[in-house]
Amino acid sequence: MNSTVKVLLLIVYVLMYASIVHCASVSKNSIKENQTDVHSIHSNYKLVCEICGQHQTCYFEAGEKKCKCNEGYADDEGTCKQVCMEDSECQNGGSCLNKGDHKFCKCKDGVIGDKCEDIVDCLTGIYKDCTGENGKCTYNVNELKAECTCTEDKKLHDKEHICKVCEICGQHQTCYFEAGQKKCKCNEGYADDEGTCKLCQCGDNEDCSFEGGEKICSCKPGYLKDAGICKICLCGGNENCSFRDGEKIRSCKTGYAKEYEICKSK
Repeated sequence: MNSTVKVLLLIVYVLMYASIVHCASVSKNSIKENQTDVHSIHSNYKLVCEICGQHQTCYFEAGEKKCKCNEGYADDEGTCKQVCMEDSECQNGGSCLNKGDHKFCKCKDGVIGDKCEDIVDCLTGIYKDCTGENGKCTYNVNELKAECTCTEDKKLHDKEHICKVCEICGQHQTCYFEAGQKKCKCNEGYADDEGTCKLCQCGDNEDCSFEGGEKICSCKPGYLKDAGICKICLCGGNENCSFRDGEKIRSCKTGYAKEYEICKSK
């Protein structure tokens, strides 16, 4: 064997040895989550463990790359979601419910996130600018919608959907925005009398107003006066409601006639 061949064989041997040493130096503990330059040893080959989805870790099993959810997460229809144990972990009115072998937060309408932490209208919707000095965007769990809450010195602008300073109105008045314009209305317990808000109080279930400088008391919608008292008086569709000697009377509206206790068109 000549010297040239010996040199070539020596070079090949050195390269093979270096490769084996490099592969052997990569331990299980060196594999980090979501890292493309990490190697896993299988059958003396150096393999790249590609990036998995969010909240997932890549690993090899039987020579194939696989992904698994990180600790505290579980698979929910192909997505690793954070698990929960009780309702208090779910924000904005969400509930912690069983789904398969795990429990996940079920969010209210208009709310997203593993723990229902993100309100859609606050992120990208009509209240996306309701932050900082423009207000605070929150979620109303009773009405199932986002709201822009203002400080006492500001009012919600109905066109821009942010809190803005509403200039001072007259005495006993409150400033508000309507159709993008500033308006003033009388405070509760007051009514307008030729541009001035005056104290105006009536009985229970009554609305108070001024007409020609005189106070007028009238029953609220759905109420009728009986012996000087506004009482609730609700009937079915196509019916009129009235009182006679303290008793509620139901009668069909004009153009309708009663048929089997139902007012139907003639």
